[in-house]
Amino acid sequence: MIAKTSCQHCGQHIEFEVENAGETVPCPSCGQQTQLLLPKVKKAENDPYLPAPREESKSEMPDATKVLIGIIGLAVVVIPLVLIGHHQSVQQQAARNLEEALNPRTSYADQADADIAKAMAQQENIHWKATNGFADGEFEYATNLLSDHDPFLTKEALKWLQKSADQGYQPAIELLATHEPKSPLDSTDSFLWENRGTDLSQTEEDLTSTYNPAVFNGERYITYDRSITIANGKVVLKAEDKIHNDNDRELTDLMAKEAANNKIFLEIGQEAQINPIFDKFLEWAATAKANNVEQFEKQFLCTTNHFGLPLESAQTVRTYTFSWQDGQASLLITDSSRDSVAMLTAEDILSLQKLLLRLPQMKQKLATAIRDKEAQKNLFK
Repeated sequence: MIAKTSCQHCGQHIEFEVENAGETVPCPSCGQQTQLLLPKVKKAENDPYLPAPREESKSEMPDATKVLIGIIGLAVVVIPLVLIGHHQSVQQQAARNLEEALNPRTSYADQADADIAKAMAQQENIHWKATNGFADGEFEYATNLLSDHDPFLTKEALKWLQKSADQGYQPAIELLATHEPKSPLDSTDSFLWENRGTDLSQTEEDLTSTYNPAVFNGERYITYDRSITIANGKVVLKAEDKIHNDNDRELTDLMAKEAANNKIFLEIGQEAQINPIFDKFLEWAATAKANNVEQFEKQFLCTTNHFGLPLESAQTVRTYTFSWQDGQASLLITDSSRDSVAMLTAEDILSLQKLLLRLPQMKQKLATAIRDKEAQKNLFK
């Protein structure tokens, strides 16, 4: 670019390149040394196009402008923080993904499969120990057979228990000594157990009624209903008291005794165990009456039985409690597996004992009915 200056001696105009500004050169007119200076630009004081000097400004910034500037400032601060946080989150997720790839989590299905495999491995280990002559393995294998609640495995379990006891294994000796397991099923019981899924049943009832005008005003009477039913591999003893009117309509809202749960559930083959319990109860009742004892309550038996086998693994706990109040004896039976309670009087038990005597004949009838039903099915195959 070309700039102009004047000689500092004669005033002659001199043209020069801008990049040479500040140099000293001889004047082409007078020959004197002069300095090449760039001309100074002066601003007009009243030029309307020039902004007023800042120090002389007295105007204030508008509120909208202040808000906008604040938003811009906040954005300048927040946006980088958000970007940094997002970047860190992405990095953390990537680290988690890498951890999952290296150490994958076990799903519920995988855990269930692992538990099943572990249980199977334990059972295989027990069987291996039993078959290789380890006394503890023989005992564990026997108790596993018993805990299946299948009477057909009782004989096999007995064999392994005896093997373990012969080696001096104390738990096996104690189990055999406490209550030697015996197969409770005869041929009829076995047949009924095998066909326990049928919908047939046999029931015997012992029904008596009492008409007491003094109590029921000559309009109502009470029935004592005792029954024994065999079906689905179970024997059920039931004792109910019902109040009726003269039209033989049950008045359940006036029942003096809550007997809806007065039922005893027994597996096929277990019914023989209830007779000694009934005999013990009747013996205590006679003793209490003969000695005119004061009222008391005492538990005299607690069983955790499946087919007569006391097992720690058994889930059913049944307790039998003798109660003597107001000169009357009653037997309280609680069953944890059914969360039920039965309260039987001496009269109830005497009636149920009579019904138990009919049980063998009932089993034969039921077995015959099942065979007839199967024979009819076979006719139309």
